[in-house]
Amino acid sequence: MVPALFKTLPWDHANDIVAVTTILTTPVVLVVPAGSPFKTGRELVEYARKNPGKLNFGSGGVGSSTHLNAEMFRKEAKIDLAHIPYKGAGEAMTGIISNQVDLLITASPTAMGQIKRRQDSRARVTGAKRSPAFPDVPTFAEIGLPGYTVTGWFGLAVPKGTPKEVIAKIHAETVKALADRAA
Repeated sequence: MVPALFKTLPWDHANDIVAVTTILTTPVVLVVPAGSPFKTGRELVEYARKNPGKLNFGSGGVGSSTHLNAEMFRKEAKIDLAHIPYKGAGEAMTGIISNQVDLLITASPTAMGQIKRRQDSRARVTGAKRSPAFPDVPTFAEIGLPGYTVTGWFGLAVPKGTPKEVIAKIHAETVKALADRAA
């Protein structure tokens, strides 16, 4: 995302960085405030289609993954939403908790506490199947948006030119640490 946001960067993201390993992949979730009138994702989408521009979404800032996730949702659902950028996904989640925004699409770890505290079905998980972390929460496919599948991921990269044995060592130690449940 960074190259799309800045005209010049001190590195070439396609040529100056070498991927080492993926650390984590996670589904993204759509959350709405606890007092939202929308109990299902279908209700939210139907309302948004009938009332263009009346709903808004929070994001972690212009060009952030939360912003792009919501824009992809907006496009897939064929709805018009206003964008409310915050200074990070945590602040955007605060916008949900305080009823300042109508919805947020964020990485599931950001929303996990909010979803677990509420025993309602006001969150949707992306992907073809339900997440083991949220087994009672429907997928976007289940609410009629089978084309909306987004996965967040985190990984490690090193500068181009890093010796191959160093990359291999970082990879091996990362895999080892991820396998160690005590770490």
